[in-house]
Parts: sequence; structure tokens; C-alpha cells
Amino acid sequence: MRSFLRAVLSVSTGGAMEYAEAGNGEEALKILGAFQPDVIVADLLRGIKDAIENFKPFVRNRDYFGADRRNGKKPYSGDDRRTSPPVF
Repeated sequence: MRSFLRAVLSVSTGGAMEYAEAGNGEEALKILGAFQPDVIVADLLRGIKDAIENFKPFVRNRDYFGADRRNGKKPYSGDDRRTSPPVF
């Protein structure tokens, strides 16, 4: 995953970005002594790979912007309120 991110960053910045890599938190702390990053990308138990492989589309409405929280896998046996007239 680090090599993938390195390639993406290199291509997207035209090679102008300066970066450092660490294989774990201990290495990262040693690097931080000599390198002052603007951004730190950390991956907790290969979470970045999971986010890429299980991508959820983003939605925007009046009250929410973010990942679509509907997963479409839970069965629903109630009325379809999207097509039913409102009850007052």
C-alpha cells in the first residue's frame, strides 16, 4: 500500500513532493526528528486498502455530506415510504 501511495503522490505532484515513509510507528517517530511533514498519512491495520477496495460513494444533501451510509444489504420488510403517500 505504501508503494501505491508513493506512486500516486509522485504522479499527482509531478515528483515535486518531498515525503518520507515508515514501516511502523517506531520508525515514524525516528523520522519525525529530522523531517517536519505538512501531512501524515497513517494506516491502522491496512485501513487505507480497505477504504479503496470497499469504496462507498459520497452523497450530499441539506444536512449531510460524506460517505453513503446505506449499504443495501439489510432486508427491509416494511412499507416503501419513497413511493407511499405521506400519512398525516
